[in-house]
Amino acid sequence: MAFAQNVDLVTQVVFSWFLPWRISAFETLLLIAFGVLGAMVWSRRKHIVGVLRDSPNIVLLSATFSAAYTVFIVWTSTTTAYDHINSRLLAPIYPSLLIIFAVILRPESWHSRSARGVALFSVCVFLVYPPVSGSYQKVNDKVKQGAGGYNSRDWRESPLIAYFRHSHSQKGQTIYSNAPDALYILANVTAEISPARTYYHSHQGTGVNAEHLFNKYPGLNGASLVWFDHKSRDYLFTPHDLKAMCDLKVVRRFPDGAIYKVSRNEAASHD
Repeated sequence: MAFAQNVDLVTQVVFSWFLPWRISAFETLLLIAFGVLGAMVWSRRKHIVGVLRDSPNIVLLSATFSAAYTVFIVWTSTTTAYDHINSRLLAPIYPSLLIIFAVILRPESWHSRSARGVALFSVCVFLVYPPVSGSYQKVNDKVKQGAGGYNSRDWRESPLIAYFRHSHSQKGQTIYSNAPDALYILANVTAEISPARTYYHSHQGTGVNAEHLFNKYPGLNGASLVWFDHKSRDYLFTPHDLKAMCDLKVVRRFPDGAIYKVSRNEAASHD
C-alpha cells in the first residue's frame, strides 16, 4: 500500500483504541469533551512539558519507542506486502501510550484539582466507553448473526452452499471458486482458488491474461467456477473479467452467487 494510506491506517487504529469507531448518539458529547480536554492540555502545555522533562526516563523511552515503532511499521508496510496495519501490528505501542497519558494526568501536571478531575474523567470516558460499547455491539451482532466467519448466518444459510451439500452432480469435477475454503468447510467439496489478478495483499500482477490463462491454470478448461457474491477477494479476477478471457456460461444462479462453466475461447487465447 502507499505511504499515505499506511499513515492513515495508523491514525485510524490508534484512534479506535480511545474513541468509538462508529460514533452514534454519543457523538456530540464525546467530541465536546475531547475538545475541552485538548484545550485544557494546550493551556497547560508549558507546565506539562516541564513535568514530562522531570519524569522518570520511562516516559522518554515510551515516547521514543512509540515513534520509532510506528515509523518502522509504516515504512515496512509500504515496501513489503503483508497484512494491513491493524491493532495486532500496533499493539506494542499501546502500553507506551498509556504511560504517557498517565504521566500527563499526574497531580503535578495540574494546579487546579477540579481541572485535573475533569481531565481524568474525560480520559476514563475515552478509555472505558469504546470497549464497553464495542463489546456490547459485537455480542449483540454475534447473537443475531452467529459467531462470525463461516459460522455466520450468511454462510450457514447460503443457498449456494446448500446446493452443494445436497447435490452430487458436481462430484468428481474440477471446481474453482473465490471461496474454496467455504466449500470445503461447509459442504465438504474440494475446490481450487479461482484465477488471481494480483498476488495476495500486493499490487504486483500475476501475469495472467487471455493468452496465458489456461497455461497458468491448466485444469480450468472444462471446470466449474463457483462464485460467491458476498465473498470479497479483490486480488481475484471477477466473472466479468474472466468473460473477456474465456467462455464463461452460467449453469445456475443463486441469491448469493452462481455456478459457471469455463471453457477455452480460441479467439481470446490465440492458441
